[in-house]
Formats: sequence, C-alpha cells, structure tokens
Amino acid sequence: MPGTLEKLEWPGLLAHLKKRLRTAAGEALLEGLSPAFSFEQAQARQERFREVFRFREKRTDFSLPRLPALAPLVKKAQRGGLLYPEELYALAEAFSAGKALGELSFFPEVSPLEPLLRELERALAPGGKDLADEASWELAEARRRYRRLFERLHALMEDLLRRYARAGVLREELIFQRKGRLVLPVRSEYRARVPGILHDVSQTGATVFIEPAEAVPVANELERARLEEERAKRKVLARLSALVAERAPEIYRLEEALAEVDLALALFELSRSWRGRFPRLKPSGSLRLLSAAHPFFFLAGETPVRNDFRLSPERPVLVISGPNFGGKTVAAKTVGLCVLMAQAGFPLPASEDSEIPVFSRVLADLGDEQELSSGESTFSAHLRELAEILEGAGPGSLVILDEPGRGTDPREGAALSVAVLERLETSGAFIVATTHFSEVKRYALSSPRARPAGMLFDERFGRPTYRLVYGLVGASHGLGLARRRLPEEVVDRAEALLSGGEDYERLLAEIRRLEETLREKEALLAEKERALALEESRLAERRREVERHLTEERERLRAEVWERLRKLEAEMAPLARKAEGPRTRERVFREQVEEVLAPLQERVPERLQPGQKVYLLDLRKEAEVLRDLGREVEVRAGAFRLAVPRKSIKVLSDVRPEPRVRISVSASPAQSDSLHLLGLRVDEALAQLETFLNRALLEGRREVRIVHGLGTGRLLTAVRAYLEGHEAVEALRPGSPLEGGEGVTVVRLASPAATKGRGV
Repeated sequence: MPGTLEKLEWPGLLAHLKKRLRTAAGEALLEGLSPAFSFEQAQARQERFREVFRFREKRTDFSLPRLPALAPLVKKAQRGGLLYPEELYALAEAFSAGKALGELSFFPEVSPLEPLLRELERALAPGGKDLADEASWELAEARRRYRRLFERLHALMEDLLRRYARAGVLREELIFQRKGRLVLPVRSEYRARVPGILHDVSQTGATVFIEPAEAVPVANELERARLEEERAKRKVLARLSALVAERAPEIYRLEEALAEVDLALALFELSRSWRGRFPRLKPSGSLRLLSAAHPFFFLAGETPVRNDFRLSPERPVLVISGPNFGGKTVAAKTVGLCVLMAQAGFPLPASEDSEIPVFSRVLADLGDEQELSSGESTFSAHLRELAEILEGAGPGSLVILDEPGRGTDPREGAALSVAVLERLETSGAFIVATTHFSEVKRYALSSPRARPAGMLFDERFGRPTYRLVYGLVGASHGLGLARRRLPEEVVDRAEALLSGGEDYERLLAEIRRLEETLREKEALLAEKERALALEESRLAERRREVERHLTEERERLRAEVWERLRKLEAEMAPLARKAEGPRTRERVFREQVEEVLAPLQERVPERLQPGQKVYLLDLRKEAEVLRDLGREVEVRAGAFRLAVPRKSIKVLSDVRPEPRVRISVSASPAQSDSLHLLGLRVDEALAQLETFLNRALLEGRREVRIVHGLGTGRLLTAVRAYLEGHEAVEALRPGSPLEGGEGVTVVRLASPAATKGRGV
C-alpha cells in the first residue's frame, strides 16, 4: 500500500497540508497519516473533521497558537528541571486554546488544568518573556529595591559627570561601562584628581576609566539586589515547574487532542482552495464521483475541467481512451487520490452528492517502473506490478491501471491488457484503466461489465478538451499530432500503412458524430459561463463598495476611540502622579491607555528641526531633537543621546532649549530583547550589535538574544568573539531548541542596572 500512496501523490498532498500546521504535535501526527481502510474508521474520521469544520465556520476568529512540542517540556519538569518563562508561556497558550475547544465532543476535559492556567497567567509577564512582579512578593520586593537603586546610581553618575566635566579632567563628557561597572573617561594626567577604582586604560594610554568612589557603595548594593531578584525568580520557576509535573497526564492528553484539531484546521484552510465537500461514505456499493478534479490543479492556482466518474458492481470496469496529453492519466489519478482522501475523512474537490464505498485495498500501476539499479526493464517491472495486483485484487478493492500492456510489442501488449482486464473483471474489484490499444477499446464496447469513456479532442483547433464522455472511445490522434511536427511524406506513409477495417471506420464516424453533438452543448455551456462571469463581476464591484464603506467607518471609529482615550488619559493623569511603589490600578490603566494611544498618535512632520521638544513613547520621556536621520531621529534624553524611530515619538513644541551637558548614547531604533543580524556583513553586524547592547544596557535589560543564524559560520564566530571580549557581557550561551539552537546566542548582561549609561 505505501507504493500505491506514492504513485497516487498522497505524500504531495500531505506536504501541502503540513505548510498550514501550527503545532509540532500536529506535524508529528501528519507524518504517519494514511487513509483508513475500514468503513467505521473512515466514517469516524470524517465526522471528526466535519465537527471541527463547523466549529471553525462558527468561530471565524479562532486560530491555534504556534506551539512547540509540549511533551518534552513536561518530561523536563518531571525530572526536576526548571522551565523557562517562554516554555511556561507555551503551556499556558495550549491550556487557553484547550478551553476554547472544550465544546468539541472528542476533546478531553481541561478543567483540571484551569488552576494551573490561572497561576501561569498571574506569574508570567505579557508575551511570556519574563516573570511578572506579581509572581511572588519576594520577586516584587527585590525588583522594587533594584529599581530604586538603579535610579539612585543613575542620578549620582550624572552629577559626577557634570562635576568633573566642569573641572576639565574628562576626555569625553560621556559615561562608559567597564567590567560591569559605570566609569568616567579621565585624562591620564588627571587620574589622581578623580578618587575611585581604575577599571581600564585606553589603547593609547591617554585615557583611564575610573569608577568614582562615591558610586562604588551604590553599585555594590545594586548588584546584591540583582542577585536577590535572580534567587526569587528561580524559586517561582521551580514552583511552577513542579505544578506542571503534577498535571503531566492531562497535558499529554491535551497535546494529542490539539494535534488532531491542528490537522483539521489546516485541512479546513487547504480544502477552501478547491471548495471541498464531504462525500457520502458507505460500506459497499457503487462509486459516484461527480464533478471531480485533481486537487493539485487548484493548489497551483489553475481552474481544471471537472468530470464524473461512475463504477458499479454491475459495470466495475471503466476504460478511458483518448489522445496523447489528453488527460487520461490525470483522470485515473483523480479517481485514486479522491478515494484515498475520502477514506482519510478529507473533503473532496467534487460535488457533495458524490458517494464513495470504502475500499479495503487500493492498488495502482502507473508510469515507467524500470529499475536501472537491478537491470530490470520497463516491461519486466510492469509485469511484476501486474502480478501483484492480480494476486491482491478482490471484492472491496480499487485498481488503477495506466496503459496496461505497455512496454512491449503493441499486439502482444493489447492482448495482455485485455486478458488482465477480463481477469480483474471477475475478481470483484473496481477497475479504472487507460489505454491507446484498439483491442482494449473494442473490449470496453463489447463487454457488458465494462464501461467505455473517451477524452474529447477538438479537431478544429487540434487540442484536447480534457472532458470525459461516457459511451465514447477516444481516438489517439497520434498521426494528427505527428503531422504538426514530422515531415508530411512520413505521416502520409504512416497512414497508408495503417490497417483500417470497417470496425475502425465505423468507430471513427461515431466519434465524429458524438464530438459534433458535444461541441453544440459546449457552446450552450459557454454562453451560460459568460452570463455567470458577468454576474460575478457585478458582485465583485458590490463587494468593493462594501469594503470601501467598511474602511471609512473603521477610520471614523478609530478617530473616535482615540479622542475618547485621550480624554481618559487626561482624567487619569492626577491619579498616576500620586501612585508610588507597587503598580496601582490607576497606573495599570494609564499604561493600557498609552498602549492603545501609541498607534493612533498624530503623524510626525516630514522634517524635524534641532531643538524641537518631543515625547518618546517607548521610554515615556521627553527629549530634544538633535538631528533628523530620515526613518530615525537622533534625540537627547537627559544625559543620553539616542537614535529612535520616527513613529515612536510625538512632537511637543518647537522651542530650542538651552544647551546642557548630557550623556550621549547610541541606541537601537526599536525596543526589543532580540537583535536579528541575518544577511549582514560582519562589520555591519558588529556595528549594529554595539548599538543594540547600548540600548539594552540603558533600558536595564538583563538578558538579550542575538539571532545570527548558522550559514558559513563566519558571522556566528565573529559575534561570539565580540561578545566574549565585551565588558558588559557576564555570560553567553547558545539558544535552546525552543529559542533557535546554535543560530541564536543568549547573552546575560553584567549588572544591567549599572549599564544604562553605556557610551558608544
């Protein structure tokens, strides 16, 4: 059976389905998916798919989150390992999806997981990148102390910078970071005038980097606060990981059910390309595959010709004849693949009135089976396939044969083909065969248990129509096609040598008569198709008008929401100023208001002038414009110099403030804990990496990710060499499989609170 699945392109269909899956468990389920070969199993699969399809049609906004494999995470927790916040977040996402899918009849009960879900939602920060302050009182207290010390150290260093700048002992009016500590760049000849700890010396020896003595106690306290935060965080992760281990059986069952739903939702999306319909399955009886086409045409964006295929116990043999390149093989494959899809429970590219008996075996012999490695000829391989089919075919079997008898003398091949079909005709199997042999066509016309069908050929234009007509034997039109490419005298000689006969001429006359009748019907059908096309055009125009109206209404509502939220922001401002220490409800609400307002802010002018005051939406600080860089704007915020995206600022005024001594820091244009360097040269990547680390230090981040990929290894080596020699880096490691593996480097920044003033 595996050989038959490959010949009928079952793996290719699954490959299209795999592209639409969203979970690792769904991909694992798809790998071993094959059709069912019993009526009960096929019916059960179809009912399950139908149920998910109805759910999806009712819940148009539902989609599964992208989920890694959950079982390895649960096993890690069972072994006593700590789960990262991202891993816990993936489990929470799975639990939430399970709650939404609870109405499905086959879905397991998820209520035992709801306490764990609530605990995870409380403990994890939005997006799952870190733990929330609310995860434990110890963690909240450690972070509050950390933030207080951070602000205290930052303010102290700015004061010291201004003091020593006025004294003229600094090489630059910037704050640097060395060995995880904040330092000032002091001229070497004035080192004695700045009491403190010397951490580094420039390559030229002209500058020494000193941590002022006044800042040392505060920096030490800040480092202790960071260690306290880490201990509190590990305690929370240990507790949550233990809770996950306790619910291991329920999580395993949930992942299995999510895999089935993932497969069904992917099938729903895929089958929309061919407007799939579920056929009626039955234990036995006639096959009626109506208005069917091969699904790969739709997936390639084409509009194929649809045909009907009928087989019954009284007439179990369908013989398809017709011209070369006329669609005979595709028609046979369409029957085979649609049967496999139906028995897998899939909707078909066919009418919903189709009826499919569930076959216990599907056998196929298609194409050239020559085995070069074994020295087996085409005909020998063909005979081996026929022998296996004759041995395996019986009641409840479907046999697909493409050109039986091929690969040898045409007379012998024709005789062999008729003999094989007669044997299969009495076996109880259903047979679909294609042929060019006149003897096989005569068998199809004369046998009461066979049904002839021909693929029509448009003789006026010399091209196939791909339409299947029952009761007709299709001519091969080999000489007609040859006349278009070979010398005329060669084709004339071939026609003279061709043995005719009354039967042959009678068949040709009948073919021409039927083709003329069909052409008339095609003309009527074409007229109806034009009328349908006109109606579709009118409907499309109406749809565009409705879409324009919806767009205008959406913009109006967005403006109204923006105005109302601005009013709410103004009303909440006094409460937010009073809020201190832990986040109050008013402060949380204010942050939510700002998040909603951010994409609705008024557009920044096309050109900003130095001295203009702006508001930095990401950092929530006022700043002064220094330079307009196009997509970015260089600004000064306090003692820091930053490059920020235009879309993340709001203009406050055009007044140029008095010049002041500030710390200049070049920052990454987007607030993120990840930097993507794929496709960059080494020098470009290292420049962006330096800027990114400065921004991370300024924002007080403790861990960041550098995405550099594998490639030739040059970028990976350069990035890690740079990080290993960087004074702001405490530790680094390759990413876990969940984070991207060796293509990602996870960086632990040394004393992140003490790195906000990192110089560039």
